[in-house]
Amino acid sequence: MSKALRRAICQFPTEWDRGTIIARYGCLNEMEFGAKNRADRWARFENHARAVSFDGLPQEYKDAQWHFHPTEFIKHFRKCGWLSEAELVRLYPDSAYASFGKKAVEYINLYEIPLNKIMRKYGLTNATRQAHFLGQVAVETYYMMAIREVPIDVSRAIKNNHIMIRPENNGFIGYEKEDLSKYSYFNYLELKKNLGNTSPGDGLKFRGRGFKQLTGRYNYSEYWVFRGWLDRRSYIADWFAHYPYLQGPVIDKPEDVANSPWNAVDTAAFFWIRYKVYRAADHGVDEKSSYSVTAIVNKKTDVKSYRRRLDETFSAWLILGTVV
Repeated sequence: MSKALRRAICQFPTEWDRGTIIARYGCLNEMEFGAKNRADRWARFENHARAVSFDGLPQEYKDAQWHFHPTEFIKHFRKCGWLSEAELVRLYPDSAYASFGKKAVEYINLYEIPLNKIMRKYGLTNATRQAHFLGQVAVETYYMMAIREVPIDVSRAIKNNHIMIRPENNGFIGYEKEDLSKYSYFNYLELKKNLGNTSPGDGLKFRGRGFKQLTGRYNYSEYWVFRGWLDRRSYIADWFAHYPYLQGPVIDKPEDVANSPWNAVDTAAFFWIRYKVYRAADHGVDEKSSYSVTAIVNKKTDVKSYRRRLDETFSAWLILGTVV
């Protein structure tokens, strides 16, 4: 019977008002089978009732006499999937930002709306997928603080506000504009044809950006085509597979990936769908699944990060995957 009635809307005073505990439950002190002559039993009950109720509820809510079952109410509205600022702060807590003199809300306020909308757009709507996605993002971007690839230790770059971590408001940083010696780190990306980097300077121009650290001229071109910013007919799709290299895509503003909060998140979700990362994530939240996700996301370029990515994913799951 209780299962059949679990979604009934019933007439009764709210159980969540801390100020009415005595009025609602004081009768238990008079019942032989209740707390009568058992002060310790009443104290335990009252402490429990206070723990699951609230002060400061809106008067309109307290005056209402018709209510949903609390658990069913939470279950139903939880389907929304929208992560609030408070929930995101639990996922990416202030403790992760404290050593940099920063607060979680600085970054959460910047990305909260794009993140929630984009997770819906790409079907990252259950706790398992979100835990994997946000666990990977925590490592890829140092909790959203570093959405541009840098040539030095990331934590040091954040602390010093390194030029490569800042918004590229005056156009992308390129070798023609800067001292070459400062950015020799990016030589590893130069003329790397499996990334489509076939022109001098492509390594720095198409460095990692966004929540997934989108890297390489080829990956940028795929995203540009997806967004309708580039016509695939304007270049040879496999330009990098020939030598001499054929006509590749012209992308003038690669910095747009990270300068826009929407693009920064969207590029990561695009990658998850394009490379079917969700299939690995859907197996659950455990070591095997996390390592399978990381193998796709990171391409085994940073094997030391596998454990960190698992830990971040599991931490997110403990918050997002709680069963009501």
